[in-house]
Amino acid sequence: MPDAFALSRDQLNKMAQKIPGTRVLDETFKKTVTAVAVPLGRSQALAFVTTFMTDARTNGTLRKAYDNNGLKDAPIRTE
Repeated sequence: MPDAFALSRDQLNKMAQKIPGTRVLDETFKKTVTAVAVPLGRSQALAFVTTFMTDARTNGTLRKAYDNNGLKDAPIRTE
């Protein structure tokens, strides 16, 4: 096994639970974010996505999706 390697924090945390002596560092190697994009001039699509994401954040759908995919400690971005 290598001395060190980089993966997403959620993957590393899962792996660390299975490999005795493993330590996940607090420092960040790289941050990535996911975004939704719509083509220019598609105001109805933009309105739909904006409403959908706002609702998913406020009604718990997004939190549930994170939790169900092993991201229980991942914060939900609001900006």
